[in-house]
Amino acid sequence: MAAIEQASERVGVSADTLMENAGLAVAQAAREELGGAAGVRVVVLVGPGNNGADGLVAARRLRRWGAEVACCLLTRRPESDPKLELARQSGVDIISSPDLYWSFVVPLAALFDWGRKMFERGKVIREAQKARMMEKAHEEGRKEGRENAREEEQKRIREALEKHGVTLSPEVAEAVFGDSSQNAS
Repeated sequence: MAAIEQASERVGVSADTLMENAGLAVAQAAREELGGAAGVRVVVLVGPGNNGADGLVAARRLRRWGAEVACCLLTRRPESDPKLELARQSGVDIISSPDLYWSFVVPLAALFDWGRKMFERGKVIREAQKARMMEKAHEEGRKEGRENAREEEQKRIREALEKHGVTLSPEVAEAVFGDSSQNAS
């Protein structure tokens, strides 16, 4: 991750912009999963470093969209933490306690359940995409099969006509074979 952040800095995308974008993406995903944010109660578990800052950004965004948000700081944040200060200013409740982590052992299990749901949702989407691809392949196969069957049937008709010395008018050949080449094979 540090390599990505350094490469981003070299092309003019600051670490702050990355954190804002990541936090926004998380907040949008949560809002979508919840069916909206207004009035929803959300707890964000905030760890150290930039990942914790991403969580603070997500909390701030959700608060702006009307959610009741509390951030539980599971580790110490830096003395000067602009993301923490912005979260406070936007009305996010900040909870910090050395014993806090142990009080969230059960909710952490719920986080894993949310991850499982997202995994299952992704799995369902992949299966639906695979089913659509298979259906498209089958349809292409059916179409190709129909075309091959039509060509085989036309060949049998042409052979029978030749065998019996029958010549078709251009109009009939057009209607039967889709061309006016009469009995041409």
